[in-house]
Amino acid sequence: LLENFNVRRRETELGNFIADSVAEASGAPIAVVNGGGIRASFYEGVVYGGDIAVVCPFDNEIIVLEMEGQTLWDMLENGLSTCSDEFPGGRFLQVSGIHYTFDSSRPVGSRLVSVKMPDGTDLDPRARYQVAVTDYMAGSKTYAEGNGDGYAMLNYYDEAAPKGSVKLIKETGLTYRDALAQHFEQHRDSVVDVKLEGRITDLAEDK
Repeated sequence: LLENFNVRRRETELGNFIADSVAEASGAPIAVVNGGGIRASFYEGVVYGGDIAVVCPFDNEIIVLEMEGQTLWDMLENGLSTCSDEFPGGRFLQVSGIHYTFDSSRPVGSRLVSVKMPDGTDLDPRARYQVAVTDYMAGSKTYAEGNGDGYAMLNYYDEAAPKGSVKLIKETGLTYRDALAQHFEQHRDSVVDVKLEGRITDLAEDK
């Protein structure tokens, strides 16, 4: 459920489900979904196309970028920069294919504590990873006037800003809605029953 902006603060079942659907649709081993792109909830029962359109109303295209681990780290750190209890920004990232730990009580820019792969190994800042993001994060709407949610390290499209250290692997032509629709179509005989898995941990909540 989308409740009290939780998708902009912490791991959620809904965020895990959408991120996993994006990973599946894009073929990328890692996927991130900005919390601001999730605008409603799924409820128990049958899901219709109209429900998907309400949950993910934006038309941003899923793309796959190859980047160094340091760029991936910087991307996650940027996602934490507007994580607050008052009115959290939409850049917070729900994830698939990685786990990350942060401390929301620390200053902006130094909140990310660790990033681990599913096998428990640490993110290698020099290794290269393929990550599903949106073209919006990669500068398709430019980074002027707050567009792109500050993900300038991913810039591929905005000619007016410095290019990020990223390589375009593919443009999928799919939106979050399309990824969800594909999941429901391909798994139409199984019930969606997602759980919290410890993908995202805020140390400040444990203090």
